[in-house]
Amino acid sequence: MGKSRNKNKDKEPYTGPTRKGRGRDESDSEESCCSHITFDDDMRSVQGDVTEDIDSVSFLDALAEHIENASHKNISIRMAALRHLQLAMCSQYIPDFVTKWRLTLIDLIAKNLKKTDEEIAISAILLALASLQIGDAMGSDVEDCLAILRTHVIDPSKTEQLRALCSFSIAVTSHVTSTNEESISASVKALRSVWAATKLTSQGTRLFTASLASWTLLLQDVDGASLNAAFGDFSKLASFLEADQLDIRIATGEAVCFSL
Repeated sequence: MGKSRNKNKDKEPYTGPTRKGRGRDESDSEESCCSHITFDDDMRSVQGDVTEDIDSVSFLDALAEHIENASHKNISIRMAALRHLQLAMCSQYIPDFVTKWRLTLIDLIAKNLKKTDEEIAISAILLALASLQIGDAMGSDVEDCLAILRTHVIDPSKTEQLRALCSFSIAVTSHVTSTNEESISASVKALRSVWAATKLTSQGTRLFTASLASWTLLLQDVDGASLNAAFGDFSKLASFLEADQLDIRIATGEAVCFSL
């Protein structure tokens, strides 16, 4: 470990111009810097020792604090808290905790889905992760979140990456929480409008593949009328087998096979 610590000792010192105001800037940003840690440290702080009891008071108290901070007025504190929650749900199975804080989690996710794109993205992920943790115990309270996600999916002013992420969140959340048929149909319709609007010559593939895969997944949960309407889209879907991009053709082939 000593070698690792000293491996940079022979590097040339910085010889550029003096950075004016450096001390003052560091002082001014000290509080902000202290509120952040590296991704590796962040992951370790969530995972802890492999033998740590995830039901320990310290672990659960830390998560509860992150939930409180996820509604903080300071965006840096909000984002740090949301990332901690994301990492916790990715690395640990904590259904009891998610169930206890279910309504609070859903409420803060709904609020953050109306804020910056970065907050929308991580909140969409959190909604899907929370749903995977406790399934249909999420209940009908997720409907407001799903409605917001649907508006983002069909919003052309949003980036394709964000819209694709929202597509996956809609599909996963709806599929595992057993939302009502009306909600499923609305999601299927929104997702269909996205992939169907793609041009055969489109160079971007992320949004098409995400919306089509999400649409296909939700076809398992729709009512008879919606399923019949989906089969009516077969010719439209099959047309993408002639698309310029390989990823679009592959995604289309997978969806066609599923439909058959």
